[in-house]
This record gives sequence, C-alpha cells and structure tokens, in this order.
Amino acid sequence: MSKLLHKVDPAFARCPSCKSIGALNRSRARTIWEKILKSLRIFRIYRCSECGWRGVKFSFGTTKNFLKKLLYLALGVVVTAYIVSYFLSRYFN
Repeated sequence: MSKLLHKVDPAFARCPSCKSIGALNRSRARTIWEKILKSLRIFRIYRCSECGWRGVKFSFGTTKNFLKKLLYLALGVVVTAYIVSYFLSRYFN
C-alpha cells in the first residue's frame, strides 16, 4: 500500500504569525498539555526566531496524490463492507 502521509520537518515551513520561512526552532514542552501532545509524537513544539511565536505544529504532511489515494481507500472500505453484509445476510438468515 502506498503512503498517504510522510514525515516532514516544520522548521522549514512558514511561521503562522509573521510568515517568515525557516525561522522556526524546536522548543521544549512547558505545560502538561504540551507534554501530552509531545508524547503523541505527531506534534512538535516550535518557536519563531523572528517574531517570538510559540506553538504546536503537525509533523506529517500529505503526499502528492493524497486525495486520490484517500478516495480509493474509502471506496474499498465501502465495497468490502457491502460484500460482507451481503454474504452475512444471505447465508446466516
């Protein structure tokens, strides 16, 4: 199965506040909520060296054909559920 998400480094992304590129640096968790988010390992805490913004960013990005793959995956789940329900109703009723 091909990947829908890939690991990215948000440090090279734009700052949500001042829109500067490459100004985000990792920051340590200070509150209990930040520690919980950090323990999930899909969020990271950053601080902007330009404007001082501090916050949490998602550390995964979507692949090029994300929506197409997601649609195929959802279609497969729906078709499989329909087939299973058809056979269950036909043979166990």
